[in-house]
Amino acid sequence: EAIGEFSAPLLDGGALRSEELGDGVHLLAFWTTWCGVCESEMPTLVELDRRYRERGLRVTAVNNDSDDLGRLEAVRGYRDAHALPFPVALDRGALRQRFRVRVFPHIVLIRDHQVRYMHQGRVLESTLAGEIEALLDEAGR
Repeated sequence: EAIGEFSAPLLDGGALRSEELGDGVHLLAFWTTWCGVCESEMPTLVELDRRYRERGLRVTAVNNDSDDLGRLEAVRGYRDAHALPFPVALDRGALRQRFRVRVFPHIVLIRDHQVRYMHQGRVLESTLAGEIEALLDEAGR
C-alpha cells in the first residue's frame, strides 16, 4: 500500500518527509521511552543500521511519547544513552494513525513509497534482517 504524504519533525531539526522515502529501503521504528520491549529491541535496530546502511537501508526511530514539556529532554536523553546512530522523528499522532500503530514497538519497512512489511510487538532480528535483505536485493542493492 502507498504511504501517502506526511511530515514529522526530527529531534535535531528538519523533518522526516514521505517524499524522501522513495530511494532505497526505509525502516520506521515506532517506540516510546517507557516501552521495555522497545528498549530491548533498540540494540537490534542499531545493529541492522550498521549492517545494512551501506546497501541503502535508512532507519528512523519514530518517538510516540506524549507531547508535553519534558518530551524533548526525555527523548534526547534516551537517544544519547542508547547511542542511536539514526534520526529520531517526533510523531504527534499522524504517523501512528497512518501506519495503524496499536502497540509498541511497531516496525514498518518501506520501498518505493510502498509499505512492504509491518510488525507489531517484538520481532526477531533474523526475521527483520531477512525482510530487509529481500527488499535490498529486490532494489538491486
